[in-house]
Amino acid sequence: MLLHHMLSYWSDQSPNKTALIQEERKQSYRELENRSVRLAFALKEELGICQGDRVGVLSSNCIEMVELLFAISRVGAIMVPLNIRLTAKELQFIAGDAAVKTLFFKDEQASLAADLAALVEIPHMVQFFGIPDHNIIAYESLVRKADKLSLTEPSDLTEDSALMFIYTSGTTGNPKGAILSHGNNLWNCVLGAQLMEIGQYDVSITVLPLFHIGGWGLFLLPTLFQGGTVLIISGFDVSRVFKDCNEHKVTVFMGVPTILNEIRLSPEFKSTRLPTVRLFCSGGAPCPVSLIEAYHENGYELTQGFGMSETSPIALLMRVEDSREKKGSAGKPGICCRARIVDEKMNDLPPNGIGELVMQGNVVCQGYWNRSKATEEAFMGGWFHSGDLGYKDEDGFFYIVDRKKDMLISGGENVYPAEIESVLYQHLAIAEVSVFGIPSEKWGESPMAVIVLKQGSSLTEDELKIWIQDKLARYKQPKIIRFVDGLPKTASGKILKRELKLKYAEGSHEN
Repeated sequence: MLLHHMLSYWSDQSPNKTALIQEERKQSYRELENRSVRLAFALKEELGICQGDRVGVLSSNCIEMVELLFAISRVGAIMVPLNIRLTAKELQFIAGDAAVKTLFFKDEQASLAADLAALVEIPHMVQFFGIPDHNIIAYESLVRKADKLSLTEPSDLTEDSALMFIYTSGTTGNPKGAILSHGNNLWNCVLGAQLMEIGQYDVSITVLPLFHIGGWGLFLLPTLFQGGTVLIISGFDVSRVFKDCNEHKVTVFMGVPTILNEIRLSPEFKSTRLPTVRLFCSGGAPCPVSLIEAYHENGYELTQGFGMSETSPIALLMRVEDSREKKGSAGKPGICCRARIVDEKMNDLPPNGIGELVMQGNVVCQGYWNRSKATEEAFMGGWFHSGDLGYKDEDGFFYIVDRKKDMLISGGENVYPAEIESVLYQHLAIAEVSVFGIPSEKWGESPMAVIVLKQGSSLTEDELKIWIQDKLARYKQPKIIRFVDGLPKTASGKILKRELKLKYAEGSHEN
């Protein structure tokens, strides 16, 4: 089975069912199928895209990106989503490394696309909306020009064929392109549908950006796999959440902790009910227990999971029925994924022992494009090494403690920033917090906290240090605290801890 086969199935079974919604636009399964087939024909005949060619896309969320993915699937090409928040210089490496043959971009990203094209040779440029400049192809003219509603897929295209290159953030060097196959994405659909119980009558909302795997896998593709409806949002706006969810009867809402926290802090969180939302799901970073409890107390179900670009992205996911008893857990592996907690020698640790999370299974990527050494290191011992620290309790539920690289050692003790953040989130005045290590002459490293207060709240460093005294061991208590107006974030809402470290840690030595 290939990715586009699921679209063809629902186009035949429920042709008039709404597949996609964006603002005032609605697109049925039959319309999505027809337009993706026409586009696939145009990719092949007009642009010369062949099996294995890489197609870049530089765009905020839109229906056209979904059409493009299914068209790429049909011709056996490979999608390379590009982060619209990066500069042209940063994108230059990714586009060059992937050897992008055609670039699709939204009119909003026209200037960035032009800057990129000046740095990297890209044979064809296609603009989604608006009137494109000279030598740039208009997307709609490309789709309408194609007059075929059938296309013979390559005979040697299989579930193992690459479908996406998802480039990681490159925290220790240039980004690496995780190779995700048709099978990886389809098994992720199985996991998402199974563990979240997504069905044909569900409406999921896509607020995570489609230039990350989270936008596709949580839960756009799993919802389409089940014949449901997807509401696509081009940019998260907390003031529109309640209106959009009520208007379109959203049932499944996926967000990272910062997005869910913004919703919680909204005045409408307690005053406006979302009667159709049966489930909120958190991922991308450990979710503070206090945030989970706030949703539970307001009558919502909130569960969480764990995933990565390299796992398509679902690796662990919490079932709804376990979410209240096991608050803070990322759940268990899905039916096609295995997970272990191991020490440095790949020995399994006993329950509650903290070690690295390693994984195997159908959702795990094939490796990194053009990075044989990085692939070998990541799959050492035959298991994919996540770089995340966690533990498994006596009942087999996994808990993510922190990124291995974020852990700090203070006076010989391991300190996990996520644990400290979870405690700080319990303070009623704190809206957002990020904790990281700073150099210490006495202890080697000490924790520092950068905090955003809730609107109208006040709190001093001394008051917070007194409050936390009986909640954390002394070596875990932040030695330096800074209050700021906002924290830097990625487009998907993750806090950019690396930027905070660069800004504060170098000049903040604690004795």
